[in-house]
Amino acid sequence: MFLLTAVLPERCFAQSRLADFRDEGYYFLGVNGGGVIPNEPSDSPVLGGVYTTGINLGVGARMTPMDESENWKFFWRCPHFGLKFGYEHITSKVVGDRFAFGAYLGIPFAATRHWEFLSFLDFGLSYLTNTYDSVTNPDNMFIGSHLNALISLGLQANWHVTDRTALYTQLAFSHSSNGTLQLPNKGVNIARMELGAKIRFNDAPNSATSSQRTVVPDAVVNDPRRNSIFLNLSPVYNSSRKTWEHHFSASASIGYRRMGWGKVFAYGGGVDLMYDSSLEIAQEPHSPTNDFAVSAYGLLEAYWGRFSLRGAVGYYAWRGSDFALPFYERIGVYYSFGKRVRQYVGASIKAHAAHAQFLEWTYGISLVSW
Repeated sequence: MFLLTAVLPERCFAQSRLADFRDEGYYFLGVNGGGVIPNEPSDSPVLGGVYTTGINLGVGARMTPMDESENWKFFWRCPHFGLKFGYEHITSKVVGDRFAFGAYLGIPFAATRHWEFLSFLDFGLSYLTNTYDSVTNPDNMFIGSHLNALISLGLQANWHVTDRTALYTQLAFSHSSNGTLQLPNKGVNIARMELGAKIRFNDAPNSATSSQRTVVPDAVVNDPRRNSIFLNLSPVYNSSRKTWEHHFSASASIGYRRMGWGKVFAYGGGVDLMYDSSLEIAQEPHSPTNDFAVSAYGLLEAYWGRFSLRGAVGYYAWRGSDFALPFYERIGVYYSFGKRVRQYVGASIKAHAAHAQFLEWTYGISLVSW
């Protein structure tokens, strides 16, 4: 649903109260309730019938275009950006309670004079108070580390009661896991419903320079170059699936990317070289294996100014150990920086059929652009 609503026809909704509301940033506060969704039927005896209650608070704003050059804001229909903090009480001492902090992106897809409907994506970090322990908590085969990555997807409806106040309701699905940073790592899934309110910072709109401040330099929007050759370097710290011991691994990638569709999407492909030092000890003794793999992949990337969300699917051309399926997927969030916005940093999960292999912390640079 998130993908479908995100690519509806371009339009910045400008009905009366919505236009006034987006002239300033806003605070929000919401309360929620829901339940834990077991990863598989065998987890139901532990996580079945586990419920959650929680609270979210934060700040946000809608991105109002200054002119036609800020095409990404028009394309994504004046998206919402913000930061949020959350707490959820989980009625199971096995995984404990969850604290969360991160960023969110909301993309409107329909509106009337008083109503606004959007899909949203949250990404950040979560902290679960209880983890696996072979003596004190052996039933927790879901989370091996306190600190985990967090991603949420959902739909939200805003009812603009006044020019300054809106009430909202949302349905969301969230997932916490650590990308095999520390096993076990099945993850914790929560589905919830939230009710809350948003309040604008000020009673009256500020001047156009303050209310429509650009968050993307002209160098990003107006750069005529569409093609680039890029290089990624990603250190990895993961756990062996056999011994649960920690290992240092790495991946590197070189690829081609072309900007298209108004510079809000890019597509391309490349070659991955991966080293996973946890693989060799996971094999049978004296088996002819090594820890390297080479693969080819295709990518699709969506941009919101300097931020981007990249997905890729790859196939192994060669690998020293047949440790999983011959294909893999990767999804990550990135931030571009620098005078010519040639560099970027981010984090991504590499997985096989949604089973994480490791979490990659990535530095990337465009070597050549034209």
